[in-house]
Amino acid sequence: MHSKNAKGMVSILFASFFFGLMVLIVKILSATLPAGEILFVRAAIGIVIICFFLIYRRKGFKVRNRNMLILRGLSGGFAVFLYFSAISRIPLSSASMLANSYPLFATLFAAFMLKERPNFDTIISLCVAFCGLFLILDPAFGTLDVGHLLGLISGIFGGIAVTSIRELRKTDNSWIIVLAQMVGAAFFCVPTMVLGFRMPALSAWGWLILIGIVGTIAQVAFTRPFKYIPTSEASVVALAHAAFAVLFAVIFLGEVLTLQFILGAALVFGSSFYLMYREERKAPQ
Repeated sequence: MHSKNAKGMVSILFASFFFGLMVLIVKILSATLPAGEILFVRAAIGIVIICFFLIYRRKGFKVRNRNMLILRGLSGGFAVFLYFSAISRIPLSSASMLANSYPLFATLFAAFMLKERPNFDTIISLCVAFCGLFLILDPAFGTLDVGHLLGLISGIFGGIAVTSIRELRKTDNSWIIVLAQMVGAAFFCVPTMVLGFRMPALSAWGWLILIGIVGTIAQVAFTRPFKYIPTSEASVVALAHAAFAVLFAVIFLGEVLTLQFILGAALVFGSSFYLMYREERKAPQ
C-alpha cells in the first residue's frame, strides 16, 4: 500500500474495530454500572496511559494550538455526554443513529472552517454509508422525546470535535489531542460520579481496565491519520464501528444475525473500501 491516505483509512478501520469492541464491553457493564461512570473510568485510565507514554517517550506536553485543543476536548466530551444522556431516554438504536450523524456536520464544518471541498464520489460514499448505518441500527423514530434532540445535538458537537482534530493535526501530535478528549469526557462525567457513584464489583474492574486500554488504542488510531485524510473521508470509514459493534453482539451476546444487517454492513464497508481503493490508485507506485 503506497498511499498515505489509504494507510490512514486502514488505521481508522482498525480504530473502528476497537471502538466496536469497547461498545460491546460497555453494553455488558451497563447492566450493573451507570454509563457515565463507565465513561469516567475509561477516560481516567486513558489519561494515565497517555501521560505515562508522553513521560516515558520524553515527548513532553507541548501544545501549539491551545484554543483548538480546548475546543476538541470540550466538544468531544460534551458529544459523548449527550450521547449517553440520549441512551438513557430513547432506544439505543435511535440514539446511535442520531449521534452518528456527526460525519454530515463534520463535512459541513470542514467546508466552512477549513475550506475542504469533498469530491462528488466522497459525498456519494457518505450517503451510501449512512444508508448502511440505517439498516444496521434500524432506528425507530415514533414518539419524539427530548432524548432525540440530545442525540442530534451530540452529532453536531461530534462534528465540531472531528473537524477540530483535522485542524489540530497540522500542529499538534495525536497523543496530546487524545489527552484533551479524555479530559473533556471526564469533566462532563463529574456530576454523574458525584450524584450517583456505585463502587464497581471486583469482577467489573477487569472489564473497566480493558475498556480504558481498548478505548485509548482506538482513539489514537482514529486521531493520527487526520494529518493526511480529509474530514469527510475519515468520517465515512469511521462509521464502520457500528457494524463491528453489532457483529460482536451477534458473536458474543447471541443476538440474531439478520439479512438487513449484512446488507447494511456491506454498504458501510463497501464505501470505506472504495475510498481506500481510490486513494491507492492515485498514489505513485
